[in-house]
Amino acid sequence: FELHALDVATGAITVFSKGSDSELFPLCAAETSSEDMSHADEALTEMASAGLRTMVLSKKAILLSEFNAWFLDYSEAEAAVMGPDGHARLHEAGRNLEQGLSLVGVTAVEDTLQDNVPETLQFFRDAGVVIWMLTGDKRETAVTIAATSSLIDPLHDHLEHVECDDEGYGLTEPSESVRLQLERVVAKAALGNARVVMAI
Repeated sequence: FELHALDVATGAITVFSKGSDSELFPLCAAETSSEDMSHADEALTEMASAGLRTMVLSKKAILLSEFNAWFLDYSEAEAAVMGPDGHARLHEAGRNLEQGLSLVGVTAVEDTLQDNVPETLQFFRDAGVVIWMLTGDKRETAVTIAATSSLIDPLHDHLEHVECDDEGYGLTEPSESVRLQLERVVAKAALGNARVVMAI
């Protein structure tokens, strides 16, 4: 998130936040009409299907007194980041500021592949290297990029969508729910002799 002072006299501040739709849509739902949310979701899906990397933009206004109270909590969490649950506490402090956001819009950028990506991946596959693609992109974006790079064949390879929640945020190990889902994906793909497993 970013903070921008709009009115020096009153100390009114606008908080701008950007991120994925899975992160920000739930935070914008209460302050944004269902029609606007639906239009934004349709636009994101269309852009992601074209292989673009998508982003949601949102904002909210707060008073200087609200910011000061929040900043004290955030500073304490930041100072204790190396302690037990430090990262989770810092994440929670940031999320406290991002409640009650309103949707500003959605955007997307093209992130083209570097030269010889398909050939390089094929070289590794021919050598027996197992390739995994891990991404935080929307599923449509990830599938398009994987197909463009020849990492997968969407018509023949096994594709699986794994939902990742905030349970394991900031940790080096995946949450239990994610671990179990990945184990199920691997087992299912092995039974079907899938060439590639793609967990998103």
